[in-house]
Amino acid sequence: MTALYAAILLSLAFVLSWRSLSYEREFNRLVSVDSARISALRDLHRAQSAWRNGWAPIVDSTKEDATAQAERFGSILQLFEARNLSGPSMTRVRDGMIGLATWSRERASEWDRLRREERAIVISAVEQRSDELTDRITLEVDRARRDLDTTLSSLAERASGTMWTALGTAYIIAIVSFVAARRTLAKVVRPLEDLSRASERIAAGDLDSRAPVAGDLEIAQLGESFNRMTEALRDSHTELRRRARTDDLTGLPNFRAFRETIDGEMERSSRSKKPFGILILDLDHFKKYNDTYGHLAGNEALQLVSETIREKVRNIDFPARYGGEEFAVIAPESDIEGLHILAERVRTAVAALPPIEDRRPLTVSIGGALYPLDSDDTEGLFTIADERLYRAKELGRNRSVVGGSGADSASVPTSA
Repeated sequence: MTALYAAILLSLAFVLSWRSLSYEREFNRLVSVDSARISALRDLHRAQSAWRNGWAPIVDSTKEDATAQAERFGSILQLFEARNLSGPSMTRVRDGMIGLATWSRERASEWDRLRREERAIVISAVEQRSDELTDRITLEVDRARRDLDTTLSSLAERASGTMWTALGTAYIIAIVSFVAARRTLAKVVRPLEDLSRASERIAAGDLDSRAPVAGDLEIAQLGESFNRMTEALRDSHTELRRRARTDDLTGLPNFRAFRETIDGEMERSSRSKKPFGILILDLDHFKKYNDTYGHLAGNEALQLVSETIREKVRNIDFPARYGGEEFAVIAPESDIEGLHILAERVRTAVAALPPIEDRRPLTVSIGGALYPLDSDDTEGLFTIADERLYRAKELGRNRSVVGGSGADSASVPTSA
């Protein structure tokens, strides 16, 4: 009887281990394939939005400028093709992109014959059609996220079902074997009860809980398999949370993480009565940099500047990518002087960067504001920091302005 009991449990452990490995393979496929698809769609979304925003400034430009702007859409099509995005909905996106590319080139070819009002109408139409494509891509990102969440939930449910089936079988075996093997009972039932309690905690959402690895060899293997599956689910949950708060290009926290952090810092500052500051940084002439050297060179510049910001801020500071070529920093426990010192340290570090492949040097303009001296609410703080950023640009760029007028807090002008 004991031998039969051991054989059944061994088979059960083997089946569960095999199922656990299959779940692990499926999880790895989800993370690598679906996450890559979401990342590709986000890159496409950013490129599409950047191209759309490039039309408005050329309303008074020549046919050559309009043609160059229309031809830049080719890089977006290349990005689309390179990422191998497939499916019926992505075919519609591709057809829409090709149609928009053709239409914009045709309008650009007529540019010199169009009056300014007609050009504005063309640009409005381009922006509208581009917005429709961007909305469609956004829908694809949301759909991919929902599909990933649904599949992960299904995977967790299937894993839980497998565990409960294994536990039920093990309980039956323990009851049948009670009379014939009391010693086996003591070594099997108690570990299974512990395993059941662990599975209930994990099913309730406690992904840090672990099943005990105890009892007979087969039960210990069952606990190890369960723990591997739980760790995989916890890692996927942690990774998804991290990606939701991280900018893919620079690796810095994104705008969402920045807003969450500044709300918490505002509450902490109100309790401790210690001020804090924010800095908003903008790359100087970044559109011209992109137009001259291409979007890949622009991405390299953003990555280099973000790494410089990360290195030059303090350990307690919170740098983030605010959007486009803008970055932001939360500086806890800072006064005006300290905030200006921090801004200048970052600005001079960026200005000192050697040019990438003999390209134009990179510089940043910075605006800063202090809580609660400049404003006691989030929107007011951002508004003042933005106004000072524009003041820094008006003064000649490659400057930091954290005071009221900027006269005593602007850096020395440069040729950037």
